[in-house]
Amino acid sequence: MQFHSAFSRYSSAGAIVYMLFNSRLIRRETIHSSWARCIAFCVLREISGRNMRKIACLMCVTILGAFCVSTALAQDTREQAIAGMRKVDPKEMDPNYTKPAPFAQKLVDEALAKHPEVILLAIHAQPPGHKNLIVASNFGRIGKIGDEDDLRCIRTGKSNLELNSTGKHFEDELILLDSSGKTIGALGVVFNYKPGDDKAAMEKIADQLRDEMKAQLTSKSALFGPA
Repeated sequence: MQFHSAFSRYSSAGAIVYMLFNSRLIRRETIHSSWARCIAFCVLREISGRNMRKIACLMCVTILGAFCVSTALAQDTREQAIAGMRKVDPKEMDPNYTKPAPFAQKLVDEALAKHPEVILLAIHAQPPGHKNLIVASNFGRIGKIGDEDDLRCIRTGKSNLELNSTGKHFEDELILLDSSGKTIGALGVVFNYKPGDDKAAMEKIADQLRDEMKAQLTSKSALFGPA
C-alpha cells in the first residue's frame, strides 16, 4: 500500500515522463535512468513518512532539464538544415543563367550518398559568359552569384572555415580542383556542429570529398557535361 501511495501521488509527473519517452525527443536511456532513480528514492521517502512533494518537483526538473539539454544539442537533418536557410534576395541570382551542370549535380548527389555526415553541399564555378555562381547543390539556389567569401577562397586557395549564426553548423569552403590540380571553382561543405566537436576531422572529410570529385574532373567544362 505504501508503494502504491507513493507512485500514485506522482502520476502527473509520470505522465510527463511517459510523454517525453514516447516523443523520442530525448534518449530513452535518460528517461529510464532518471525515472528509476527518482521513483526508488520517492518510495523510500514515502515509507519513512517524509514530505514527497519536493522529490516530485526534483523529478520533474531532472527530466525536463534532460529534455532541454537534449533539444539544445539536437542535430539537423538535411531537410531541416535546408528549411532553416535564409531566403535569397532575387538580386543575388543571375537571371540569365540557364545552362545546366548535370555532371556537377551527379558529383554532389554521389558525395552526399557516400558522406551522410554532410548536410549541405554546393559547387561554385564560373560558366562561360557568367560570373562565379552555384551550379549544383542539394538545396537549390542554382544561379546564385558568388559572394566575396566564395571569390576569396578561389582567388587565394585558402579555405573559409566558419560556424553559422546559430553555432549549430560548421562550414568548410575549399577550392575545387580538376584532375591536373588546377582550380576550377569552390566547394561548400556543411556539417552539424556542437561544442566539443572536432573541426579538424570535418576539414579532413571535406578534403576527402573534394579529392573524390577531383579524380573525376578532367577540366572545368566537365562540370557542365552529361551525368
